[in-house]
Amino acid sequence: MIKTTKSITIKHEGVDLILRYSRNSIRKMDASGFVFRAEKATVSMYTQLICGAFYEACPRSSDDDILDIYLATIPEEHRNDFIAALVDMYVEILQRFIGTGEANTKKIAPPWKKSW
Repeated sequence: MIKTTKSITIKHEGVDLILRYSRNSIRKMDASGFVFRAEKATVSMYTQLICGAFYEACPRSSDDDILDIYLATIPEEHRNDFIAALVDMYVEILQRFIGTGEANTKKIAPPWKKSW
């Protein structure tokens, strides 16, 4: 299973929660209808990004209270940076999942041509 090389660790009372994405969590998010559009981002998109990374970290947990406890430890002035880090992680694994990005530097001619 491919997991992102990036992760976010949140500490609460000496316990680490490591948030990350994998192909599996991306598939689940896609199946639930998740589409991230940075230019039209909504609160529900950010919530889904957080939940997707959380459930990869705690796949057997359905207790949103655990997630809320950890998120409450992030100071308000760092929330935007936290969301930006989640987006960065999401984009990285999505690019690896579809075979683009820095990891795929070998140039292969596409099996199609544009008419323009």
